[in-house]
Amino acid sequence: MLRTLSFLCLLLVGTGMQSLQAQVFAGEPMLEEAGRRAQLLNMGENRASYTLRPFAMPLSRLVEGDSLPAGREIKENWKLLPLRASLGHAGKRPYGAYPYLTVPSRGPQLWLNPGLQYEKDWLEFRFQPELVFALNRSYQGFPDSYGLPTNRKYFRYPNTINYPERFNRGALLRMGWGQTKLAAHWRKWELSLGTNSIWWGPGQFHSLIFSHHAPGFPHFSIGTRSPLPTFLGSFETQLLFGRLQSTAYDPVQEESLNQQFYRQHRKDPRYLNALLFTWSPKWIDGLSLGFSRTFQIYNRDRPSGLRALAPVIMPLIKENYGFVNANGEWDQQIAVFGRWLLRLVQSELYFEYGRRDHALNWREFFLNPEHARAYLLGFTKIWTLQNGHFQLRGEMTQQQESINRLVRYAGNAGLTWHGHSRLRGFTHRGEPLGVGLGPGSNMQTIELAYFKDWKKVGVRFDRVARNADFYYAANGEDASLAPWTDLALALFWEKKIKNINFSASGQFIKSHHYQWQAVAPASRNFTLQLQAVYHWQ
Repeated sequence: MLRTLSFLCLLLVGTGMQSLQAQVFAGEPMLEEAGRRAQLLNMGENRASYTLRPFAMPLSRLVEGDSLPAGREIKENWKLLPLRASLGHAGKRPYGAYPYLTVPSRGPQLWLNPGLQYEKDWLEFRFQPELVFALNRSYQGFPDSYGLPTNRKYFRYPNTINYPERFNRGALLRMGWGQTKLAAHWRKWELSLGTNSIWWGPGQFHSLIFSHHAPGFPHFSIGTRSPLPTFLGSFETQLLFGRLQSTAYDPVQEESLNQQFYRQHRKDPRYLNALLFTWSPKWIDGLSLGFSRTFQIYNRDRPSGLRALAPVIMPLIKENYGFVNANGEWDQQIAVFGRWLLRLVQSELYFEYGRRDHALNWREFFLNPEHARAYLLGFTKIWTLQNGHFQLRGEMTQQQESINRLVRYAGNAGLTWHGHSRLRGFTHRGEPLGVGLGPGSNMQTIELAYFKDWKKVGVRFDRVARNADFYYAANGEDASLAPWTDLALALFWEKKIKNINFSASGQFIKSHHYQWQAVAPASRNFTLQLQAVYHWQ
């Protein structure tokens, strides 16, 4: 009994924050990866599991012999936060990650993020809006050359996930609250209201639930802002309530196809409830295990009562919910994950396994565990050299439906990861909240790099199988289809010059059977990305 009371007290109280800590954006390039590398090198006191981001990250020892300023004080309790900017360019078509408020677009795209912070005692306010300007040129998307059966198969996906090919018909100017947040702190706990990006799970390039691939959505949350130590180990958790919106853009650029096959979706917002819990046991150094769960429903369809307000605390099995599932209007996801940090060999291993549709009962769960699943596996290994370090990291993300689609669904196809027939997917403003590859796509990434302090140079290889769900559902009726596969080679460079973090990358892409056209020649593409973080002094 005494140990139980002690455990509860430790959960509520925690300990004080370390000095020189600030919240790095979820998935932020350069800074977040530098913190992750420092953890593998056993530098500093960063004990986070990297399954709940952002968190209060110690900036004092991201690299040896250097520390980053948390901002420049302009008057009492007010600070200028780092100014972030990126300039990207896609040659023939969009490719790669489009984080935060940016959108998949062809041509140049500019992203700006200034910041201002007020902090006094337990209160913190960050005003960090985002501005995006994209030339957003048209490009060759899904063609109108396929027959009726193939078009119907393809539009199964735009009709179940809100992810348009092109955002707007011309140049696009976007403004939003970005990483803005109002928070109350108490020890290691935080109560917040904001639109800041969230990343759940241990992935480095993708996440099955929340990542930075979609714009931040309005949400209220309560949780930890750094690991909470107890006699059982440390804990990290977050409970949030949010508001999601769809976009009104048509799914493809061929208007005749939209008019014939696209079902217009509802315009009203969706209610979101989500929970994450991570445990890092005391007895196994570096191991972190946890789960995350989400529910969403159209606001107007949500029943009254506590159970509908926080459905994440309900049983996993549908038969045991205790409330009617609003005629199937609820959309739910669950994921389990783990990360093992092996400091002795400067390595990490991690996984995430998710299920989009909960089982009706335990019999179905055990007979068909692979139904509606997706998964992610990754690793990092660092070798210390005489003058610097060599890093190898890789990740694979699998969204494609499992083989049980052949016996479970008519037409050899169910719903892809993040898809939902009525709510049009787990998206916000037209972009998936988790995996940013598009429906039914799989990706394998391997990266080799040399780094020393803030300098990093390297090469990254990607292989992306585009919407394999569509291909395997349609190829039996259409011999003109072939698997669409992208092979990409990226060269990148990072360096800190005075008080500015710079990064530059160029990526060469070769697409085989672009848009699944068997007779199409290989298509080549090129993207360029420049990024900078200016730290006020």
